[in-house]
Amino acid sequence: MSETQKPVQNFKQKVDDTRKCVATSAVLEKAEMLRFVVSPDNVVTPDIKAKLPGRGAWVSAEKELVEQVIAKNLFTKAFKHKVKIMDGMADLIGDLLEKDVLDALSICRKSGDLQMGHLKAEESILSGRTRIYVVANDAGKDTRKKLTAKMRTIVAKKGKKCYIIDHFSTAELEKCLGQQKVIHIAIKTGPMAVSLLAKIEKWDRYNGKQNMITIIGE
Repeated sequence: MSETQKPVQNFKQKVDDTRKCVATSAVLEKAEMLRFVVSPDNVVTPDIKAKLPGRGAWVSAEKELVEQVIAKNLFTKAFKHKVKIMDGMADLIGDLLEKDVLDALSICRKSGDLQMGHLKAEESILSGRTRIYVVANDAGKDTRKKLTAKMRTIVAKKGKKCYIIDHFSTAELEKCLGQQKVIHIAIKTGPMAVSLLAKIEKWDRYNGKQNMITIIGE
């Protein structure tokens, strides 16, 4: 279980802009929300990376609220004209958020911020270069237990939190990273790590699964 609801806040990062939620009128940071735009053919489109051109409407990253906005036709009010809603959009967003996390892992690998394999992950953890340990959710319990214990040792020495992410199976990690037997991954501390944690947190929140990232430390 996680010891905090917002692990991303434990890394230094620039405070994001805020937006008003179409569903609740609550003002939240953009990192906690989903942006929507209207396509040229007048269809409401989820903008997961919040980079598409055009006027945006923002909804808190919760599936129930997105479904509420769709059911009450609040996008028409937000965009000030009648718009079309694609079938299954609420479910599609969950898939897109998952893809966004996997894309972030792939980017970490290409940038050299990711180490794969038990020994490399262990070395990275012990060196203090990483505070994020990604482990396949079908990994052997003994190896995971050993690496988790080493992370606790680093936390005790350096006084910094570490994070364990076990959202994906070995097969899913293999497909994402183009390698076989991908079970243990260490992510180097830095901007890529901050981005990855933020994306996972949003994906979890959308699916109603708070505190899925295990946090070691105070």
